[in-house]
Amino acid sequence: MKNEGKGNQTDRILELLADPLTRKILATLMGLNPNLITKTREIIEE
Repeated sequence: MKNEGKGNQTDRILELLADPLTRKILATLMGLNPNLITKTREIIEE
């Protein structure tokens, strides 16, 4: 059961990262380049 919740959580995170504004805000807060997060998301989805 915990694994199912984890999968849903991951899906939700990927949904949030799909939003450019959220990605930019997160990147800024973490001091990262927003493009780096986009590339990471593409790798995760493969």
